[in-house]
Amino acid sequence: MSPKPHPVLMTLRVMWFAFVSNHPIFVFIVFFVASTNTDHPGPDENFNVMLTALSAVSVVMVILSLTARGFMMSRLSESASVQQVASAYQTGSILSWAFAEVVTINGFVLAFISMSPRTILPFAVVGMVCNVLAFPRARDLASIDDAPPKDEPEGNAW
Repeated sequence: MSPKPHPVLMTLRVMWFAFVSNHPIFVFIVFFVASTNTDHPGPDENFNVMLTALSAVSVVMVILSLTARGFMMSRLSESASVQQVASAYQTGSILSWAFAEVVTINGFVLAFISMSPRTILPFAVVGMVCNVLAFPRARDLASIDDAPPKDEPEGNAW
């Protein structure tokens, strides 16, 4: 029987699944709504400006998504408590997933501006890949399980 995952890891995996499941939902909405609206004339002259702007924002969001968890963990001191490590890991993970979701939302917006459902696809794929890369792994929290217990105050630190 395999060892039970850390409770922080179990919670994060549920949250990760919720974030990942949003990407196909956005794609479904775009294909359902944009494909039924055939009266729209198509993208206007401002579409290229919006495409460039939201693509640039998406590139920044990808970089932030891939570095957020590491940044939060790097801010910890060597004497960080187990709770501080878990909190930094949780915060970094949630930020990573949120930044990845922004990429898909940018494609969502562009798809409705252009009324072309295919516009969302590259954004959704990149957002989904960023979320898959930020999957919460047990090895990332191994230091919590291996750490000797420290004198921490009783009660909830929230």
